Amino acid sequence: MKDNSYYIVYGWMRNKLKLKGTALQLYAIIYGFSYDGESECSGSLAYLSETAGCTKQTVLNGLNKLESAGYILKRQTRDSDGGLRNHYRINASALDEEYDFPQPVENDCGKLVESKTDRSKNFTHAVKKSQSPQSKNNNTPSQKSRHNNTIREYIGYERERASSHASKKMFGEFANVCLTSEEYNTLQGIYGDLFPTTLSSLSTYMASTGRKYPNHYATLFRWCMQDKDKQKRKPKPETLPESPTVNVSMSESEKHKYDQLKKDMVISLGDSEIDAMNAASLSNKLLQIANGAIYDENKSAIPIHDRKLDALEDIIKAANGKPSLTVLQRVHRSTLLNL
Repeated sequence: MKDNSYYIVYGWMRNKLKLKGTALQLYAIIYGFSYDGESECSGSLAYLSETAGCTKQTVLNGLNKLESAGYILKRQTRDSDGGLRNHYRINASALDEEYDFPQPVENDCGKLVESKTDRSKNFTHAVKKSQSPQSKNNNTPSQKSRHNNTIREYIGYERERASSHASKKMFGEFANVCLTSEEYNTLQGIYGDLFPTTLSSLSTYMASTGRKYPNHYATLFRWCMQDKDKQKRKPKPETLPESPTVNVSMSESEKHKYDQLKKDMVISLGDSEIDAMNAASLSNKLLQIANGAIYDENKSAIPIHDRKLDALEDIIKAANGKPSLTVLQRVHRSTLLNL
């Protein structure tokens, strides 16, 4: 490793990804090359072992560990002389989408381009076809077939990446959430009515905070899962049991007073005369009679009947000691109930 070369180990690589040792160093090196989502780290085992300060076997073990955990992606190409070359980049979809990962400053690791002289030292020499040992197992594909497969895989990878970028559309309130039609339909199918609300929340959050995410599909998937969990944990409102309807009828004399007031808008009760000045006042006075008492101009209650109180008493007895909820529409009822 050159004296002026360096790479950055961020705290989130340890705290969020739980990496340590050689795996942590290798991830930091690969991150320095590929944090932009487009570039790759194409260094050989010799280069990586020299940069990390360990043996090639330790580098292989670390790369396999990162690839198995899904933190890095590997792509293989074949050089003109027939040798295979590995290219590594970080797997952005494996990162915690809610964490704001810092973008590396320009450093020697991120912009390192080796000269042809250094390349012969740092990169493992390509294996030529003539030097490749023949497999003892006849079922093992030949170097030629493996070469063609690698080329097809590389072309398929490039086509898939190009088509995915071309087919993405903008969604959300601020048209800033990038998804393919297939991704949109998948989320809609899984989360149903919850998905549009979560999509709108993500779009608004990105527009208001300036936050950017490398993979909007993975971010939305995570947000929808969290919103669904919140709905499950949200306590359901308590509902009161249904109460039976009890019909109460007035006697003929009581009904006569009701009809008289309704017709003449005035009625005499003992020494008091009750009159309704308008339709709203009349409606209120009729409700008072139906409830058992009517108020005069001094706001004194004149009793008419106790039929609703008798019905309430029967309901409380039927409850057999269980709690009962009573709603009073008139003040005089509280006095009659000794409240």
